[in-house]
Amino acid sequence: VKIRAPHALVMTLLFKSNQPIRKNFESILKMTFVHARNLGGFVLIYKGLLALGRTAHAISGTPLLTPPGTPAEAWHALLAGWVGGMMIW
Repeated sequence: VKIRAPHALVMTLLFKSNQPIRKNFESILKMTFVHARNLGGFVLIYKGLLALGRTAHAISGTPLLTPPGTPAEAWHALLAGWVGGMMIW
């Protein structure tokens, strides 16, 4: 909300300035909600796939050298980001 709501406000004022204020406010709220929902979905998929990658890495017997919440291998982050991006955006 710290970034998306002000950004939506500026974009609405720039490109939809001919609409009533109430309609602009509703548009700002809708854009902020949609962005937050998409971002939340992406994080859920991304972190879930990282956890799955760490689990598979540990099951294979390879020692985990990275802290929890981070990818076991660099390509895990790339793959999780790509899958999350394709599914959400």
